[in-house]
Amino acid sequence: MNQSVFYTFLQSSLLLFSLLLTPLCAALQITPKPLSASVGNGHFNLTHDSKITFNQQQAQRVAQQLATFLRSPTGYQLPVSQADSTTKNSIAFKIVDAPLSQEGYALSVTPERVEIQANTATGLFWGCSHCDNYSLLR
Repeated sequence: MNQSVFYTFLQSSLLLFSLLLTPLCAALQITPKPLSASVGNGHFNLTHDSKITFNQQQAQRVAQQLATFLRSPTGYQLPVSQADSTTKNSIAFKIVDAPLSQEGYALSVTPERVEIQANTATGLFWGCSHCDNYSLLR
């Protein structure tokens, strides 16, 4: 895939992340259908004090794209930094050695944090773009 097409696609898909600002739909509408999903109560509140973190250099680009994308609609200058653990009030992108496909991801949302785990940066990208199906931010 041409690099400029990839970045355009990445930016367009991150637009879907803005839907984090909307309530959870009654039924998850994710394509492809996830192997498993569970929906709990609550949501993650994005604030001006929130942080975006990544654990490996290959995850940095996706984390930075999210920070750039969220800047306009929120006005927040969310810092992006490398961190091995997920801290409170953060959105964490983690490259992990897990039994996931190359583009697979695991998304966990709690009132304290959002964590997207994948084997590759592509998986992190898909996890970020599918967050619109969850009540993450209000």
